[in-house]
Amino acid sequence: MTTRFGIKLSQAAPIDDYLNVWRTADEAGFDHVWVMDHIASLGDSPNEPIFDGWAMQAAMAVATKRVRIGCMVTGNTYRHPGMLAKLATTVDHLSGGRLEFGIGAGWAEREHTMYGLEFGTWPSPPSTRSGTPPPDGGAAPGEREAYLTRLTLPRSCLRAGRTPRRRPRPARTTPAPRAACAPRSGSGTP
Repeated sequence: MTTRFGIKLSQAAPIDDYLNVWRTADEAGFDHVWVMDHIASLGDSPNEPIFDGWAMQAAMAVATKRVRIGCMVTGNTYRHPGMLAKLATTVDHLSGGRLEFGIGAGWAEREHTMYGLEFGTWPSPPSTRSGTPPPDGGAAPGEREAYLTRLTLPRSCLRAGRTPRRRPRPARTTPAPRAACAPRSGSGTP
């Protein structure tokens, strides 16, 4: 097993500081550099400066030559799954295949409220539904499948060489029946 080292700046730093840290890490032999994916700052005030995680990854791709780049982690509720796949494919191409794609649940309710995004939980607490928990431990029928589909749609679109250029889209997660997915990911990462 090989030990690898990476670095991540959090929030409220000027863009030049990010660029300097990424370039220094690249030149110093670090293995990876990271950003976070939040659309409002964390902590007491949501008004502190924070940049978009996917725009930052595009900047990382251009500012560095060798290090792997990524976001710890992308909130799956912040962006439409097809748009997220398109963003990831673009960043992967900008970086020459150095993108590490991580996806998570999108836990910050305040961000969802501020931007009018659906929050929800998975599985939904019984108190938010009928009050009677289903026998499977909390999820209403179809909730787990819809959640897992939302997590896997971007991944399926990113599979290089194994995915058709157009993917059918389940109607229950998005109204778009098909999403273009070209160019394909250049990294070959499933």
